[in-house]
Amino acid sequence: KYYNNPETIWIEPEANDEHFKCVYLNKMFNVDARTVTENSLDILHISELHSFGNKKRPLPISETLDKLAHGHHRYTYQYEAGEDSLASKVFGIKELIVENEYILPHTTVARVRFGDFVNTIVTSAFPVSDNKTQLFVKAYRDNWVFNNPIFDSLFDKITKDMMEKTLCEDKAVIDTIYKEYRDGNFITKYDNLVKLYREDYSGYVDNAQN
Repeated sequence: KYYNNPETIWIEPEANDEHFKCVYLNKMFNVDARTVTENSLDILHISELHSFGNKKRPLPISETLDKLAHGHHRYTYQYEAGEDSLASKVFGIKELIVENEYILPHTTVARVRFGDFVNTIVTSAFPVSDNKTQLFVKAYRDNWVFNNPIFDSLFDKITKDMMEKTLCEDKAVIDTIYKEYRDGNFITKYDNLVKLYREDYSGYVDNAQN
């Protein structure tokens, strides 16, 4: 089958790019892996929940859908940076390009392009049980890379602390979702990536069981 073929194993391009630094995190969630994965694909929750979002203008300016491969889709959003975001406060950049994608069964990528820089978050959700998921996270950056162990370790720690805060924010919300409400209705067009993932994942599960 397609997903058992070693030649089709997906690796993010940042992993082989020496311009990027990466930090690693993981967190246990008390919910199923599909729900954890869907959370990473929800573009609107960024503005509503996380400190780096834009609560004043939470909606993307534009969006484009691309099918990259079987079981691999990406939405690209043009997005206005929040006043308190890293891009706005530190770099003075007002517009972002946010790429959000999934690779079946439980991998997501959130790539934020601001000016000449890229920050990329790759998540892989491992289903421990029907109601427990270990989420593994890789956070890449090509800003604040000095190729100096002292400075790089300092900004590695800053990046890791920011990501830990984000994961705790996500966990506080996701762990409170009752099972009977996890398959809620899709309300806006910005739910399309989550809807597409859910449909693809359902087909993936059905195929794996046959």
